[in-house]
Amino acid sequence: MTWRGASSSSSKGGGTMSIRSAVAAFSAVFLFSAALPVAGAGKAARDPEPKEKLVPGLLRSLKDKDPRVRTDAAIELGNAGPRAEGAVPALTAALKDASPAVRGAAAGALGGIGTKARSAVGSIARLLKDPQADVRKSAAWPAA
Repeated sequence: MTWRGASSSSSKGGGTMSIRSAVAAFSAVFLFSAALPVAGAGKAARDPEPKEKLVPGLLRSLKDKDPRVRTDAAIELGNAGPRAEGAVPALTAALKDASPAVRGAAAGALGGIGTKARSAVGSIARLLKDPQADVRKSAAWPAA
């Protein structure tokens, strides 16, 4: 599969780039931009309040119709760690989501919350038999 668009090897444009090359280029730009300093980022990283205050909105996002939004919400809840312990019931429910990405992200998030998510262990264990390998890996991670 190729992506049609401007190519660095063609001065006239309209060249092609493989998906693999496009992803590699995007990844390089993303990684570089992620390393750039952001004003106030240091304070936010040290201050537990910002993520804690985001939990209610992230819980609403776990119910969004778009699986990408639900996946991102689960990931961010996991990044909040134990401060997101109030999200354990919603994340446990998300382990049954139709989207494998959401199920995997919810398992990872519960692992990120740690011992405060102990009530979800049985539900996470059931994911070890999920038909999707990535979901099984996410379910195994919290146990490691």
